[in-house]
Amino acid sequence: MPDGQKKTERTARIESVEEKQGQSGSLVFVTVTIELRQEDRLCVEETQDIVYRAMGGQTPAPKIASMPSAPAGAWVR
Repeated sequence: MPDGQKKTERTARIESVEEKQGQSGSLVFVTVTIELRQEDRLCVEETQDIVYRAMGGQTPAPKIASMPSAPAGAWVR
């Protein structure tokens, strides 16, 4: 390795897997912990929650409520 650089070891560990039913279908929640180590010293640890959705139909776009009127004196186009 070039001077001043240390080898980094990355470890990812699945902590949990949970399946749930949502309005758009089946969902799987996976919690993963990632560790980065240099010279056996823990430098970074992070936990990520990843959501996987079953393939299928498209999720409908959210309904947008009408915009309120601009207040008196406001600049409008």
